[in-house]
Formats: sequence, structure tokens, C-alpha cells
Amino acid sequence: MDVWTNKGEHHICCLPCGHIYGMSCIKRWLQRRAGSANCPQCNRKCSMKDVRKLYASRVVAVDEESHKRIRLLEAKCIALESKVRMPLY
Repeated sequence: MDVWTNKGEHHICCLPCGHIYGMSCIKRWLQRRAGSANCPQCNRKCSMKDVRKLYASRVVAVDEESHKRIRLLEAKCIALESKVRMPLY
């Protein structure tokens, strides 16, 4: 999976259903399924003429599961740090 860009062959784009892809990936996907092309995520019918380039000044993909994991690990670190600081008697 390539990184999306704001220009070039992997320009960020979307299908009519709203799902977002890099241009080179979705183009390859649709060409391989000529005549019966569909969105890889929701299976809605589409073709290359339906692909729309998106223009954004900044593109950031957020993985919510990774954020949850990071918050959990940060909480564990804080708990461990507080244990280390406790005086031993």
C-alpha cells in the first residue's frame, strides 16, 4: 500500500461511494475488473470515469486502533513510573 499524495500518479482520489484510495491503486483495481468493477470496500459498481481526484493542503490518515493502543501503553507507563518512585521500606 503506497502513501497517498497531493500530486503525481498516487494522487488521493475517491469513488462515488466516498471511499478514498491512491489513484494508481484504484486505477489498477478497476482495470483488472473491467466490465464488473466495484469499490474494494463496499462493492458498489463504479468505473474509472467515476474516480474523482481530491485536493487537500494536508492529508493525514488516522488509525483509531493505534491511537487507543498508544493511550493504553501511555497509561501503563505512568502507572509503572509511579511504582518506581514509591519509596521502599
